[in-house]
Amino acid sequence: MNNLDKEIRKKVCDLIDAEGVCGRIRSEIAAMQEWGKLVYEANETELSLRLKKGWALIKDLEGAYGKTLPVEFIKKDFFQAGFSPAETDEMILHWRMDGDLFEPRAGYVARV
Repeated sequence: MNNLDKEIRKKVCDLIDAEGVCGRIRSEIAAMQEWGKLVYEANETELSLRLKKGWALIKDLEGAYGKTLPVEFIKKDFFQAGFSPAETDEMILHWRMDGDLFEPRAGYVARV
């Protein structure tokens, strides 16, 4: 939290402290921040596990089809493995942005 947020929160608390509400607000904000941190960590772990499983599938597909893989084959194989088309697109985009996959031509990807 930056200094501006702290100053704004203090001013708001000062304005409403006459009712004794400020302490409750601060504890609720702290609880929400902690909960958000836990949800973020859980989502990161889930994403990491999906990416690892997906990467293993990519390696298997390379063995079957060669170095350059048609995206349609990847989507079909990932769907059979339990990934939704949206998840598959998200993972391919993630790997492309990280530089692990590249697109040698439209509709195909290859590992770096």
